Amino acid sequence: MIRRLTAIATTIWLAACLSSCVSPREQRLQANAATFNSLPPVEQDLIRQGRISKGMDTQAVYLALGNPQRVATGTYRNQPAETWIYRGIHAVPNYSNWHHPYYLGYHRHGYYCNPAPSYTYISYERAVVIFVKKRVAAFELTL
Repeated sequence: MIRRLTAIATTIWLAACLSSCVSPREQRLQANAATFNSLPPVEQDLIRQGRISKGMDTQAVYLALGNPQRVATGTYRNQPAETWIYRGIHAVPNYSNWHHPYYLGYHRHGYYCNPAPSYTYISYERAVVIFVKKRVAAFELTL
């Protein structure tokens, strides 16, 4: 009986772990399958690759890139526009060889280096998408 319960619990745990291995884009596509299937095949291929093109609507851009980190309003070519801004983070290693002193008593001292690199995280604009009348008018991707 205990073996059977253990086997069932292990199977459920394994299924839960494997189901969480789906990428965020795939999760969005599964959650919005009707919207995705209503798009033209060309746009479906772009969305699967995480890319966008001019003329896409806001739902298609959401499926491809997800929720923006910031939304701004303004004008683009004298028309009201909405701008979606996506941010990313780069980890940049710092190889600063700090020499730390150590003292072990009378005339016993020296320096040691910190061999492990530290990292600085730099935020950057990953994508900027400008919508006019709920359609992509311009975009810039930095991938």
